Amino acid sequence: MHPHIKPATPQRPFHLVLTEIVRTLGGHRIVAQALYVAPVTVSKWMESPEASGQWIPVKHLQALLAELGQHHMDNGAVQVALTELLNDHFLQLCGRRSYPEDKLFELIDMLTGRHGRNGVFQP
Repeated sequence: MHPHIKPATPQRPFHLVLTEIVRTLGGHRIVAQALYVAPVTVSKWMESPEASGQWIPVKHLQALLAELGQHHMDNGAVQVALTELLNDHFLQLCGRRSYPEDKLFELIDMLTGRHGRNGVFQP
């Protein structure tokens, strides 16, 4: 990251983005079942950590991310919240951004002229 560029502050707190993901997936009971935790645990993660004293543990966050990547790629609302979660709360801290693979490969195909298109860059 350029030394004069500071990471932006996330627009929404982490727990609010997580809450949106949980609600979009059908609620805390469904997410709890998928992560093998009690529904009250997921409810605590959806609260402000200052109030509840709990953050989602890394192993459960990883399981949730895997679930979103494996079974919810066609759910636009989930993907928008997931992109916000990854970019605003993790990747921008180290000067990175995430993009869905299919969109990235589509861009590469367009730029290189694959699939019969006139590309910007010719290999």
